[in-house]
Amino acid sequence: MSQIKHFVPVIMSVAVMYCLDRRLLEAEQTAVVPVRHLDRAAVSAGAVVLLAASPAVGLDVARNTILILALALVVRRVANEATAVASGLLYVIANVMLGQPPDPLGYRIGTWWALPLYPAGSMAALVIVVVLFAGALAWGLAPRTRTR
Repeated sequence: MSQIKHFVPVIMSVAVMYCLDRRLLEAEQTAVVPVRHLDRAAVSAGAVVLLAASPAVGLDVARNTILILALALVVRRVANEATAVASGLLYVIANVMLGQPPDPLGYRIGTWWALPLYPAGSMAALVIVVVLFAGALAWGLAPRTRTR
């Protein structure tokens, strides 16, 4: 049952990518305020709400959701929204399956790249995720050409 909490961030990633995929190009091109600024503000506000709700849901769930969102934003910039959601899901699956290999005595040890598996109170993991999210917001929500 404890493994299921690692997959909760994917649900929010699906919702955000779905909303970012629904675009009206004509309206966006004639808008007074560039829509990417509104997108950036909405995604940032969502991250702030997640961190504010962390006492109720747990800091690890909020941190992991922001991490998966950051990964999805970067992949979205390179590919598309469906690939972004799939990459987040695959990253979570890889973490759950490979992130804590047993040592020779059979104890589970964490690996450095498995950020979702860090303890809930890990401030180092939170700082890394916040930096990654800020970079993803700056680069991942920049304008790109659409081929529709």
